[in-house]
Amino acid sequence: MKTRLARAALVLAVAGSYLVYVFQLSHAAFWTSGIGDWMDPYFINALLEHWYQSAISLRDPSSPPMYFPARGTLGYSHGLVLFAVFYGPVRLFLHPFLAYNVTLLLVVATGMLCLYVLLRRLGLSLAEALILTALFCTSKNVINGGTST
Repeated sequence: MKTRLARAALVLAVAGSYLVYVFQLSHAAFWTSGIGDWMDPYFINALLEHWYQSAISLRDPSSPPMYFPARGTLGYSHGLVLFAVFYGPVRLFLHPFLAYNVTLLLVVATGMLCLYVLLRRLGLSLAEALILTALFCTSKNVINGGTST
């Protein structure tokens, strides 16, 4: 049991350190403004905010304002729907831009931990799963530090 807790603590420490570095949590910019170059931030933030407002007012989430005058347009993909699961609860307490930042952080963190668990379930050792997860998460097509995306 102690070994499992030690492994879990190691995995969380490594993942947490990486996320602190990538999202620059020690800098004020993360906490005071929206992340500018992560995908298409204005569109995604507007869409997430539309879903949030629809959910709290119990309205139909189809036909976001950016698709006016078209009616019945959903305006999202399956990937963005998964963002809404994180955004909704976070948005209850935070400004829309900060809620988007925290949503991105939570989505990346969840993806990292799920990949690690999947690799462990496939029979890889702790070191192998950590190294493969790190290689995937630091890949330029997942997170690119040079462009801050």
